[in-house]
Amino acid sequence: MEKGKDKMENPGGMKVLPFHKTQEDAVQAYQEFYRGRPLLPGIFLKESHIQEMQGGYVPYFLISGTADVDAVYEAQDTSPAEGPGKIRKIVSEYQAVRKATVDYYHLPVNASGQIPESFMKNLEPFRLKELIPAEDSPEKEHIQDFLTIDIQKDPEAEQKRVSEIMSGILKGSVHHSYVKEERISADYQNEKEQCVLFPVYLLTTKYGNRYFHFGMNGQTGKVYGDLPISYPHLTALFMGLFVGGAAAVWGILRLLFFFAQMPVSAFVNNTFLLIGLFAGLIAANHVVSDRYEKMKKPAPPPEKKYESCEIRNREFSDILIRKQYTDRKNVVIREETGTQTNQD
Repeated sequence: MEKGKDKMENPGGMKVLPFHKTQEDAVQAYQEFYRGRPLLPGIFLKESHIQEMQGGYVPYFLISGTADVDAVYEAQDTSPAEGPGKIRKIVSEYQAVRKATVDYYHLPVNASGQIPESFMKNLEPFRLKELIPAEDSPEKEHIQDFLTIDIQKDPEAEQKRVSEIMSGILKGSVHHSYVKEERISADYQNEKEQCVLFPVYLLTTKYGNRYFHFGMNGQTGKVYGDLPISYPHLTALFMGLFVGGAAAVWGILRLLFFFAQMPVSAFVNNTFLLIGLFAGLIAANHVVSDRYEKMKKPAPPPEKKYESCEIRNREFSDILIRKQYTDRKNVVIREETGTQTNQD
């Protein structure tokens, strides 16, 4: 793949995925996604803003080809030691070597140039079996522009995406408890590209000096969105809980002494106040932490299984670099070097 950007004018044979979800579906999904997040800035829930949700197509290239891949991974296994003696743990360190030829088909690469690749990945996958020729699309008025403009093709972005997928495929063949990529290289051959349009609903919100995105896969309904935090809301919530909790605890303690007809000295009153402040701090921290957790971004989707890839000419081997025997304080008692183990 050469660096730089190429243009594909009026890409022949363009295919399209039809929309299966409506704008009403997207609005409902947006409301459900952001519901129950009290630290969200108010603009995100304004009805007039939500109705600005727009559906459209995002251009992609589906890449097919062959890659000769050579990768090396650091790997490690840890197991408890059995039997009497000082040794409590065995740590085995490996170098996993992976060489293979990988045939890949229809790997998606974002060609929009505007929507971040990291964002679009969270809306994948799309069901490619439902692709239809552009001329047969029921939304011809929405795709007409793509048939008359130049679609940017970024070979560098293509290489990065395909390399990530190649690395993920080979890394999945290293069966150890800890795996880290050391190096990887690939020689790509016989590449072919198919220009396609994927259906997406998008809404962009400006808050402060940043833009936040929400998107829905127009075919499957999968959603993803950025989750900003309103720090004025966060501060107000914390202070309200802190002061309210402190006052409540202090008042309860005073009432207990009142009903017990016990005198409250200045020392006791100050002690009650300190207890109330401490209790209010704990309560505020607990509630705010819980609300903050709800504002975290959704967990990244599980690593995809690329069924459109076939591995052949495998040369897999795991080399045991060393095996360490340690005591309960992780002090190495004995160390051994290892041997090579061939893998399927």
